[in-house]
Amino acid sequence: TVTVKASRCLIVTATYGSELSWQVVTLRRFRDEKVMSTRSGRAFMSVFNMVYYSFSPQVSQFISKHGNLRSIVKVLLSPLIYILRLSEYVASKLWANPELAVIVSGIVASMLIGLVYFTLPAFILVRVTKLNPPVRHLFMISAAGLLLTIVSLYVAEALLPVFTSTLVLSTFFSSPGFFAKLLQHGISRTN
Repeated sequence: TVTVKASRCLIVTATYGSELSWQVVTLRRFRDEKVMSTRSGRAFMSVFNMVYYSFSPQVSQFISKHGNLRSIVKVLLSPLIYILRLSEYVASKLWANPELAVIVSGIVASMLIGLVYFTLPAFILVRVTKLNPPVRHLFMISAAGLLLTIVSLYVAEALLPVFTSTLVLSTFFSSPGFFAKLLQHGISRTN
């Protein structure tokens, strides 16, 4: 007897009320059929799952018990759903090389998630504190993460979880700073 336990999209399922909602099916299909079919995707998902499943059962249970919260979470999750759909589309165009497709898809998703969710707070932080975020350094870390991810695919696969996570996180954190600086620059040029 073989028992297969699929990873569930707990928060999205609790928010949309069913594992059969198109949002859940879309995310699960991309994760299971595309991302998990590659070495770099499996490496990243091993780290992601460790983090996600450390808190998602409690969050999804809370959402399930508070129906009025679902509407708010749906609004918050909508950009994420569409970002991941766009990432899936990007991957589909590069699928001749699945590893490259998943890596580029991860970069696109990370950059857009950072842009959509954190550019405005980063912009406000830059304006209020007059900080000059070291975006160039974060992009250099992203570039190094990309290079190391590609090298580890062929040389040291055991390091893939570290490098794929570094690539995703550094891209995620650098994009809001970059877009906030662009916004700041655009505003200062109009004044």
